Amino acid sequence: MSRESLGNPSQFALTSRLLHWFMAPMVVIQLFIAAIMMASLAYRPLLLAIHEPLGIAILVFVVIRMVNRILHQSSP
Repeated sequence: MSRESLGNPSQFALTSRLLHWFMAPMVVIQLFIAAIMMASLAYRPLLLAIHEPLGIAILVFVVIRMVNRILHQSSP
């Protein structure tokens, strides 16, 4: 993958970059919670109580990012 295909960070609006980097750790945390939840039945209720609202929050941010992307197209 060439550097040109990755795009220049300055092409994206600040809100797009902030939403991206705010969501990235949420997705990683979600994956770790899911893996631990499958491995340990003792912590399952607690982790499920965190996993579900976090998943809903990620879904809300995905919708916000889609709207933001439609409203603020990056320059070619």
